[in-house]
Amino acid sequence: MSATRQIGMTSTSEIPWPRLLAEGAAIVTSILLAFAIQAWWDNRIQEEQRQEHLSALTRDFDQMYERAMASHVNAERAVNTGIEILTRISIGTDWNRETATIEISDLFVYEVFSPSIGGYESLVSSGSLEVLSNVTLKRELVDFFGSFEDMRISEQLLIIGLSDYWRSTEFGHLVGVHRMPVPEYPKFDAPPVEDWNDSEFFVNMIAAIALAQKDVMQDYQYLLERIEGIRNGLAEEASVH
Repeated sequence: MSATRQIGMTSTSEIPWPRLLAEGAAIVTSILLAFAIQAWWDNRIQEEQRQEHLSALTRDFDQMYERAMASHVNAERAVNTGIEILTRISIGTDWNRETATIEISDLFVYEVFSPSIGGYESLVSSGSLEVLSNVTLKRELVDFFGSFEDMRISEQLLIIGLSDYWRSTEFGHLVGVHRMPVPEYPKFDAPPVEDWNDSEFFVNMIAAIALAQKDVMQDYQYLLERIEGIRNGLAEEASVH
C-alpha cells in the first residue's frame, strides 16, 4: 500500500504544471491577439468604407448646392423681371423693343435641377447606411431623397404653364415667339410692345408667370437650406473618428 501511494505521488509531482500553464496562457493570448487584430482590421476597413461614402456624399451635395443655387438665381431673376414689367405697364412706360425682348426671355428662363444620387445609392445598395453614427443625418438623407420629387412640384407646374403660355396664339404674339429652335424652349424676337400697356390679358399672364417663378424660388430656397443642413451633418460625421 505504501509503495503504491509513493509511486502515485511521484507521478503527480512530476507533471510540468508551470510549463503547461505557460503554454496554455500563450495559446489563449495568441487567440485573443488574433481576435483583436481581426477586430482592428475589420474596424479599419469599415472606417475606410465610411470615409469613402462620406466623400462621395459630400461631393454630391456640394454639386447639388451649386445646381440649386443656379436654379434659385434664375427664378429670382424671373420674379424681379416680372415685377419690373408690371410696374412699368402700370405707369404707361414707353418700351424699348430690344430691352423688352431680353426681359421676356428672362421671365421664361428656368434652370431644371437634377439631383446627384450616386453617393447615396452606393451607400444604400452596399448596406452601409449603418456605418454612419449620426442618427439625425441618416434620417435626413433618407427623407431628402425620399421626398425629393415633392420639392420639385412647383418647378414642374411652372414648366407646364410656360409651355402652354407660349403656345397660346394671343400670348405667343404678345411676347414675340416666332420659332422653337430647341424642343420645349421658345425663341423671342420683336414682341409688339406697343400693345402691352393696353392688354389686360398680357398683364394677367405676366403676373401668373411671376407668381409661378416665385413659388419655384421659394422651393429652391427651402431646398438650399435642406442641402446645407445635410452638408453640415456630413462634415460633422467626417470628424467623428
